Amino acid sequence: MMNTRGFSIWRWVCGLLLCVSLVRCVPAQVPVQLAATPGPIAVIERDVYNTNLFSVSIPEGWRVITGSALFPPSVTLVAPGDCMLIVISLESNVQTPSAPNCAAETMRTWNETIDQNSLSVHIAGLAPVDGSTVFAPVFAAVTQGITIHARSGS
Repeated sequence: MMNTRGFSIWRWVCGLLLCVSLVRCVPAQVPVQLAATPGPIAVIERDVYNTNLFSVSIPEGWRVITGSALFPPSVTLVAPGDCMLIVISLESNVQTPSAPNCAAETMRTWNETIDQNSLSVHIAGLAPVDGSTVFAPVFAAVTQGITIHARSGS
């Protein structure tokens, strides 16, 4: 009986010491790399994707995939079914998007560049050839609906 009780006390003491030592591992302040997310701010509000450099209307029912914070602002708009895509980017060599679940040989691409306020926005689209009549007006509406904001200091 004595051994069991002694063993329990030692187990409890060791557990307490372990907890105290683990508490010392928690940083007193938030590390710098976690204090702020890198890259420009992007906000999706209702049907508009907005950055400090451009904004664009999101077609009804389409998904929004934001670009990496480590690169110039970009967004990919994806239609239901994942075969119609539009990529909008400040990067001049914007890659035509790919739709891995759709037959590549039946796809058509669209490309457009908008220059305004000393900024260039590049738009690339992808859709099935048989969906061109549906996609073309959506691509045109998205392209025409892009607003380029003046750079600060311009």
